[in-house]
Amino acid sequence: MRNKMKERQRSVPRIVSKFPGWDDFAGIFFFLAVLGTFLFELLVVCRHLYPVDLYGPLIHGLIGTFLLHNIIGNFIMIIRYESTIRGKIMVTSFSSPSSSQANSRSRICMICETTSPPRSHHCLVCNVCVLKRDHHCTFAKTCIGYSNYRYYLPLCLHLSIGAFYATILNMLFIWNLLGGFNIWNLLAHTFPFIFWTFGKLPLYHTFCCIISVINIAGCLFSLGLLLYHGSMVFTNQTVHEKNKGIDIYDLGSWKMNVYHSLGSNWALVWLSPFIPSKLPGNGQNFPTRTEFKLNSSKNK
Repeated sequence: MRNKMKERQRSVPRIVSKFPGWDDFAGIFFFLAVLGTFLFELLVVCRHLYPVDLYGPLIHGLIGTFLLHNIIGNFIMIIRYESTIRGKIMVTSFSSPSSSQANSRSRICMICETTSPPRSHHCLVCNVCVLKRDHHCTFAKTCIGYSNYRYYLPLCLHLSIGAFYATILNMLFIWNLLGGFNIWNLLAHTFPFIFWTFGKLPLYHTFCCIISVINIAGCLFSLGLLLYHGSMVFTNQTVHEKNKGIDIYDLGSWKMNVYHSLGSNWALVWLSPFIPSKLPGNGQNFPTRTEFKLNSSKNK
């Protein structure tokens, strides 16, 4: 039997990116983009907008440091607290639930050769099962799941705020740098490399416009992630469950749903990634809506 399972494991290929090292490149790009933006706003934009005033750069610097602390901190914590089954003893719970609870049963993962708890799925990129798997994050080179989702959503929030904040500062800086807002300068800002190629934009202006465009793209991207995943937190769903229409883990209370995703200090996790927020359960067993209502009625 074990030999057959090993043969099955070898027969299921691991998904490898067409570009070797793509996850590493994405992670390096993330750090450079975040740190580069912080330094650019502080050392270039603020000095241009406040050539004499010292309080303006100081205030922007404090705000930027707070955002940088949360962005980098949450990103590191996502990597540190991976949600895989490595080193964990899987609890086997093969019951005979009703058809409405069919998605709450444990399964056997033929690739990992172990029990796969409810809501866990095998990631063909990480090549391991992930507890309460949501999706694979290319930038962090790991899957987002039970243990690190508490850091992922605050990361999306602070990325959105930081990118939007930088975009506002950049707009004030760029239009002043280019000589005002008009159609020509708008096109130069949107396609700076083309304008530089034809000698219509100095290299320094081109560099500043490229950073501004990257910030706008990052703002739209992170805001989209925040809205998408934020909506699923309120219904206690993962990406897989959302796509499949599985809602048995929606406990009927948005506060309880948020608690099960972000932990006991869900209202404070937005302030710092280092604020402890204990998650309920062990990542292997999750109450369904029916079970939650029954337990609630018993405790009344």
